[in-house]
Amino acid sequence: MKQFEFREAKPVWAKEKEREMNFSLIMRAVVARGEKTLLDITGHSDYQICINGCFFAHGPARAGH
Repeated sequence: MKQFEFREAKPVWAKEKEREMNFSLIMRAVVARGEKTLLDITGHSDYQICINGCFFAHGPARAGH
């Protein structure tokens, strides 16, 4: 199993929506074609990952607070 080293967390909140329920936030990153990229993600709620507009993964399962 690959060892994971935690370096830095970058919390992301939509302004004035910190306590909003059932709220979706969309983020986008542009990566140069052919560039090796690593995404480590965790969330308070569920998330979906799309690459070039195609669904790639989702997680974690939804649950109450």
